Parts: sequence; C-alpha cells; structure tokens
Amino acid sequence: MFKKTVCALLALLLTVLVFTGCGDKTDDVQDTFSKPANVEVSDLQLVLLNSILYNDSLTQFEGRSIEGHGELIDDKYENDIAGGHTLLSQLNGFTLVDYDYGDVTGFKAAAFTKGSSLVLVYGGTDHWTDFVDDIFAGLFDFSAQDGQAKAFAKDNIKKYSSYDLYITGYSMGGRLCYLGTEDAIDNGLGNNLKKVRTFNGLGVKEVLDLTDGNLSNIHNLEVKFGGKTYDYFVDGDMVSDKDNSAGIMHMIGYHHVGTEIRVPCTNETDVGLMKQHDLYSIIDYLLGYPKQTATAAPTVQPAQLASVDFLIGDWSTSDGVYLSFYEDGTFEMQWSFFPAEEGTWHAEPISENKYDLEMDGSTILSLMSMIYGSTVSDYHFEILKSNENSFYLVQVYGDYTAESSPCKLPFTRN
Repeated sequence: MFKKTVCALLALLLTVLVFTGCGDKTDDVQDTFSKPANVEVSDLQLVLLNSILYNDSLTQFEGRSIEGHGELIDDKYENDIAGGHTLLSQLNGFTLVDYDYGDVTGFKAAAFTKGSSLVLVYGGTDHWTDFVDDIFAGLFDFSAQDGQAKAFAKDNIKKYSSYDLYITGYSMGGRLCYLGTEDAIDNGLGNNLKKVRTFNGLGVKEVLDLTDGNLSNIHNLEVKFGGKTYDYFVDGDMVSDKDNSAGIMHMIGYHHVGTEIRVPCTNETDVGLMKQHDLYSIIDYLLGYPKQTATAAPTVQPAQLASVDFLIGDWSTSDGVYLSFYEDGTFEMQWSFFPAEEGTWHAEPISENKYDLEMDGSTILSLMSMIYGSTVSDYHFEILKSNENSFYLVQVYGDYTAESSPCKLPFTRN
C-alpha cells in the first residue's frame, strides 16, 4: 500500500511540473540547436565564394552575413559579364564563420554557412610565400599548406557535423580542396559530402599511395569522392589545362580527380596569363545569362580576296627579314641568323587597313609573340596596311600598342 501511494504522488508531481511550464526550457533549447532549413548551394555560388576569398575587406565579416555587400564582388564581373548585375543576389544567406588568412605559408581558406549547408573554400597563389609551397607541391606533391588544409576541414566539419558539406578551391586551392576532402572522408567526417568543385584548379600528381594498397592516389581519390567532383577549367589555362603543353599540369604530371568541364575563354577584360586563369570565363559560363546582340551597324569588311591580293609577293625589312607569301597558302621566311622557315598562312580582314594574320609553322614569330606577352603559340599577328607597297607586322597579344610595340616590323614590297 505504501509503494502504491509513493508512485501515485510521484506521477502527480511530474504532471504538475509539466503543466507548470518546467518543460518549456527544454523546448527552447531544442529550437536553438535545431538544424537550419536544407539549402542546396549552386556551382555559380561556389565560384563566387572562391572569387571573394581574395578581397581584403572579407576580414571584416567573420561571424557576419555577407549578404548585400557588393564591394566583395569584383567590378569586372558585375560590369563586364552579361547579367553580372544579378551576381550580388547569389551571396544572399551566406555567413562567414571561419577565415584563415595571412599565414606565413600563404595558406588561405574560408568557411561559409547558408541554411544547413557548410562550404569550405580554399585559395590559391597570391603571395610570394605561396610560390615556395607551389614549388614543393610541383616537385614532391607535398607542401606546408597540406596539413593546414586538412586541419581546416576537420575543425569546421566537426563544428557543423550535421550540415551538408561542400568543398571547393581555385588554382592551387583546387589541390588543397582535394586534400581537405580526402582527410575528412578518412576521418569519418564525409558522410554529408554533397559537392567537390575546383575552378582552374591544380590537380594532384599520379604517384603510388602506399597507404592504400599500393594503388595510385588518383585512383583512390576517384573512388572516395570523384563522382561528386567537377573540375571546371578555362580552355588554354596555364595552370589547369593538361592539354596545354606549356602548362603546369602537363609539365609536372598532375591530373584532375573528377569530371572535367572545359569552359571557353570569354574574358576580354584581362590580358596575359590572367586572361584564361581568372574566374571571369567560368562565372560567365555558369551564369548562363542570355548574351545581348549588338545593335550597331556592322562594319563593312573587305573581301578575303583583297587581303590575299595585297599580301602575295616578296616583302622585306631593313633588319634583314625576308618574307614571301604564295597563292597556295604557304610562306617562306628568313631572318638574319635564324634558319629559313616554311609554313602555312591565312589572313582575315578586320577593317579596311587591318588584317589578322596566322602564320602556322614560324618558330621565330612564336618566340617573338611569347617574349612580348602572349600565352599562346598559334602565331596570330596583325597586319597594319600603310599602302600597297608597305605594311607593319604587329603581335596581337600582350600589353603593347601598334605604335609602341618592339614587335612592330615595317615591311616593304621588293
């Protein structure tokens, strides 16, 4: 009888506690720590987060929302890309929760949250100390930033363990992105991994990975997360296009892990190396905004036959350059101490007195082009017609104008 009485009193006491609001605090705690709404992060948002990593003012936003802060987006993206005025809205909802920048090794990375998503962003080379790490990474597939990349991923994923995970990187940051992702998976922190995205990213070297059954590390990474990885790179980029024989990936034997997406270069804002390596073309590609058609009347172009008639024959300069154009599309060239060259040529009229000239097979012109700023070797030059018996040959690429370029060669008809 005594036991029944005690149990009844305890039951009554619990009932009173519940109805007097003692359970409300528990409800408050659950609300405070409940998982935010599920939000998918697009590839366009990921590339924009990569682009703002290098903005000095980002240091002000740790622990704060970056929404509405147009100063974070480079003006050339907003002003020169069709639809660029919409880019700022892509940052809505993102909060910078961790920012590692200014380390002696040059390491830089940021962590953002949006809803239930955590985005880890790894930066590339923008300081002289980065170049030391770049050399070590290129020669030995190891750098001082490797451990930092892994630690940054581990620390932030543990803080937001229930969040959907996105990991991304640009340039050298593409390699660090791979390392951070692998370390997270190996430590059991990759269960919520949604996307891995690199942009003009340096891959990893094809070497034996003795820790994983003597298989190559490329194979192991593809098994671990390759199916969730897209590697965006601009056609001809010196860092990330392995088909570019003069590029870094080709020369040191690096490879991408995921699905490669080759993006056409639409960047007309930058010159030199940054023309392909900048994120401009990838942002333009992912934005997918309808391109505006020109409203101005097209310039009347001379017929192709006119450029052929004008060029055919023998030409020379006072510096000892002898150049012959033939009707069958071949040329012969001799320049001072260089051996004679032969190849094919093609000229396209740009305006009444200007032509784009491609001379395929000229090592001399290729070297001249590269010395004065070109990052490609397709021998494109401009012909500036003076009159029927003279023209100037000027390199197209680089920072020099037709009036001041040391490449400017005056030809006269023999």
